Amino acid sequence: MLKTLKNSDFLKLWLGQLVSRVGDGIHEIALAWLVLELTGSALSMGAILAVSITPNLLFGLPAGVLVDRFNRKRIMVLADLARTLIVLVIPISYTLGVLQMWMIFAVAFLTSTAEAFAGPARLSSIPNLVKGDNLDPANSLVQITKAVSSLFGLSLGGAVVAVFGPANSFFLDSLSFFLSTVFISLIAYGTVSREGAESLLRDVLVKIKGGLSYVVNDPFIKQLIIIAAGLNFIMAPINVILPFFIKETLGLSAIVYGSMTACLSVGTFAGSMIIGNVTVHRGKSLGSGILGIGASLVLFAGVFLLSQGFLLPTIIMIGILSTALVGVGMSSSFTNVPIITLLQKTTEDSKRGRVMSMVNMGAMAAMPLAYGFTGFLLEQVGAIPLIFGIGTLTAIGSTACFRSREIMSAR
Repeated sequence: MLKTLKNSDFLKLWLGQLVSRVGDGIHEIALAWLVLELTGSALSMGAILAVSITPNLLFGLPAGVLVDRFNRKRIMVLADLARTLIVLVIPISYTLGVLQMWMIFAVAFLTSTAEAFAGPARLSSIPNLVKGDNLDPANSLVQITKAVSSLFGLSLGGAVVAVFGPANSFFLDSLSFFLSTVFISLIAYGTVSREGAESLLRDVLVKIKGGLSYVVNDPFIKQLIIIAAGLNFIMAPINVILPFFIKETLGLSAIVYGSMTACLSVGTFAGSMIIGNVTVHRGKSLGSGILGIGASLVLFAGVFLLSQGFLLPTIIMIGILSTALVGVGMSSSFTNVPIITLLQKTTEDSKRGRVMSMVNMGAMAAMPLAYGFTGFLLEQVGAIPLIFGIGTLTAIGSTACFRSREIMSAR
């Protein structure tokens, strides 16, 4: 797997992802704590997360067309440079004493808009930088990098927020995007095949239609997108529940939140190491991963309920809950790596940007609704019943993969 880093251009892409993911970890902790600090509302948490994913729904298909039409390296550079500047709005406004919630919503929307273009460009570029036989190791390395840098970023984010406050933490987030811009700008990205282009507007409309037709007429790709959408719909509420559970239910600090969230990254790292170094049946890995996520969430809820009955010390309870989150992260690697690799291997290069954008759109299509309902239900029934229900639904949903001939035959 590490042999892929001998490819200097992939190495630069990897380094860019590494530093920006560290910043993302700080961003995640700081944003959640800032919103809770200003409002104390689970509904506001759900709203900010809903705003964060809306750009993928609005711009996903046009972004895929532009990724297929224009230089993918330039798209990534421009997106990271834009985010470098956008996130500075929060700490500067806070320092001047003019920070308002609408500014936080605007920053969340604009940074997510940039990612709507950068994400498909990044995933679509990997097959242009590495050979086909190295796609699984490369994608596993991407997942490992995401896990390790998020682990460091989340842990660092908890400490930074505790020491400097959530608003000032965005200075480090900005720095991470700047460094990513530098690394990606150094990639020697050659000319690759592109479909012919007419006027930009006509090209966008025609290619959106062509991309949709391509996905609709390919049962296998269509199933993968549906699976990604269903999994994200069920998993999305965890992003709202976990900070609320730790701060409001347990009364613990941002450091604990960062540490527990980092356990997801520990699991992702472990799972990606396995996928990257061992030949696996991709279809069975996908189904098993979804089942593992559900089982781990049920375990999380069950352990908390039992701990209340047996009056376990807080540190022991946190340790067991963190172990369950490691299981969630590990299982997610068993789903994410196979999905991305299968899509990269089966999609034509000239259409890959659009397919990757549709994957992002499918994965996020129902998430605003999920976030909104979660914020409401969280205040009505509490965190643990929601986690238990989500875990149960996820485990049941895994049966769809095991019953699919196309998924089970994917190796």
